[in-house]
Amino acid sequence: METIRAGQPVLARDAVGDLLARRAVSGVEVENGHQIVWLCNEAEWTAAQTEGREPDAFAWPAEDVQAA
Repeated sequence: METIRAGQPVLARDAVGDLLARRAVSGVEVENGHQIVWLCNEAEWTAAQTEGREPDAFAWPAEDVQAA
């Protein structure tokens, strides 16, 4: 698995196999024994940067995230 870093543009594979453009809010983390990456969409990333806050992010299986 390639290294994912916070702030990096990534592609996240969804349940039907489509690749979604997202922004990594974290690197790979382990929660409840599963590797995940916290992601948000580009609009949320930009809004959070502009407003000086953390993005509203959601967990995604790390195995389904790749660098864009």
